[in-house]
Amino acid sequence: MILVSKTYGETPFNWASITIDNDLFVGNDNGYTNGLYISLYQVGPRQKESMTKPDFWVKPLLWLWPSNDAFYAINSYTLGQSMVTPLDTQEPIPSENELPYSGVLFLINNYVMVSPKKADKFSTTVGVVGPASGAEQTQNFVHDLIGSDRAKGWDTQMENEFVFQFSRARLWRNWVSKSSHWDLLTQAEINLGTIESSGNAAIMLRTGRLLDKSYHTPLYANTRVANPVAPSGGWYAYFGIQGGYVARWLYTDGTAFRDGPSVSYDRERLGVTAGVAFSLTKHCLVTLALTETNLLLGGDNREVKESSRFGTLTFAWQR
Repeated sequence: MILVSKTYGETPFNWASITIDNDLFVGNDNGYTNGLYISLYQVGPRQKESMTKPDFWVKPLLWLWPSNDAFYAINSYTLGQSMVTPLDTQEPIPSENELPYSGVLFLINNYVMVSPKKADKFSTTVGVVGPASGAEQTQNFVHDLIGSDRAKGWDTQMENEFVFQFSRARLWRNWVSKSSHWDLLTQAEINLGTIESSGNAAIMLRTGRLLDKSYHTPLYANTRVANPVAPSGGWYAYFGIQGGYVARWLYTDGTAFRDGPSVSYDRERLGVTAGVAFSLTKHCLVTLALTETNLLLGGDNREVKESSRFGTLTFAWQR
């Protein structure tokens, strides 16, 4: 199967990034335990007639909420692995109110179209949850490397199952200060699939330099990739609030097509995020984000609350 289509004359994959998620960044080692993501990007010139084209993974989604005034686009692929464990990883069999062990190995195709005052994202994710994801082996390797105890409950993890998700989002740049050093962004997103089905809205305040080159960045946050444009001397810091409703979340609801472990949680979502991004050189970018994805999720369930708190570190460079 051809996963990535590229013909002669199209934009090459000219950026790459590595992203690490870990709750150790926020002082924990449980809940959302860790994730590793490797991304490649096709970043075309800022000319409408030379825009990067979408691949077949996302083409069926382009009719949703169409955008006809985009002047450039970014196509990216991310290979990722994420995992969740209970708070008490030394119990061979987690209790019923604890998060189940789960690991997901997945491929994401993101296509982002950028317009003067808005940006649009179309995204398709496919993967597998269960032992086939290799999450247990990855976590054991990392814990051996840093001298932590191995988790003892991986034999109870979710069984192998194909997973998928389709996402559609739009971001607006609603306000820019006279100095151009501050801006205000709003965003709406719909997700549908066995990984997550939800509707979300967010607002973000940023300060920095060359903000007009990076305002579409929040569209990448949920897929753990970076804004693959690093203008020399550009940087920004941000604070955001997001809210929504979760109809399904793989890590708490469990597998979709077979019986397995799951936990109850409040499906209303309210979260905060803060971070900073800066260019080391014209061809290299670093981003750091600390996220509490849901202040409400789980109600009194400490397990679920802990799963929504993590940090993200990304290095992106031009190839």
